[in-house]
Amino acid sequence: MIRVKCPKCTKTLGFDERRSGAVGTCPQCGQKFKLPRRSVPPAPVSPGGKGTGDRRPAKAPPQKAPPQPAARHRREDLEDDLTPYQIQALEDNKPLEDERVDQMVIDAWRQREREKAWAAVGPAAKVMKIFGGIMAVLVIVAFFLVLGDCILYWFKMEQAAANPDNREDYPIPRMFIFSNYPPGEAPAGMILGIATGATIFLLVMYGLIIAGAEKMKKLDSYGLAMTGSIIGIPFLFGMGALGLISILDKKVKRQFPSFKEEREKWEKEYWEGRKEDEEDEEEEYDEDEEEE
Repeated sequence: MIRVKCPKCTKTLGFDERRSGAVGTCPQCGQKFKLPRRSVPPAPVSPGGKGTGDRRPAKAPPQKAPPQPAARHRREDLEDDLTPYQIQALEDNKPLEDERVDQMVIDAWRQREREKAWAAVGPAAKVMKIFGGIMAVLVIVAFFLVLGDCILYWFKMEQAAANPDNREDYPIPRMFIFSNYPPGEAPAGMILGIATGATIFLLVMYGLIIAGAEKMKKLDSYGLAMTGSIIGIPFLFGMGALGLISILDKKVKRQFPSFKEEREKWEKEYWEGRKEDEEDEEEEYDEDEEEE
């Protein structure tokens, strides 16, 4: 395993030894740089000596421990010394170090792509949640105002019907909010029923908007995020269009669980294309070195 630091962001990176002398790319900042070539240690020279003419057997030099072979990380090198049964056991084990490093690079790239999607939907989701909550509170306040007006109207009507002072000019009450109705003729029951139904309907709509914005922020449910955005267009004075535009972006859309297969297919194509680009760059560098 070749471990180097990125010359731009100084992040420690690991590359497979097979890529020594090739072009590496930092997954953190995208900087490209030449990987150092692996130096081959010189072969150890066995000590020798000349005879001194003494008939006594020469004393054998102390035996040095043979150098330990370098650790192998490549699966192909390990398989050369293993039996078929050991190879099968190796296949069942965890990935080797170079494969784990590659997976770490891919995971870090996936996390950055998800963070970009969060940044794209975050402002729209925040606006929808704030204004959806404000409108829900206003609906509840309006309902209680209508309820209080109806109760007060009914109380005044009962007093007018009783007329304890037997006054002929006793004032006939009228509703405060719906004052366009003639005195004593306001259909308070019908008004309260309509207000109750409208309140329930609006609270459900704003609840869907808030839930959709929350799912949008977490990139959790594409269907609910889409529903909340569409409802938010008429019920939030067009603000739902912000969320709709955000989640229709392909880069954001792929991050939702319902588009997992599409995301995996795109990731496979991306990494295959990136591998081909790196191989082309390695060939160009090798050609330049040969010319020099």
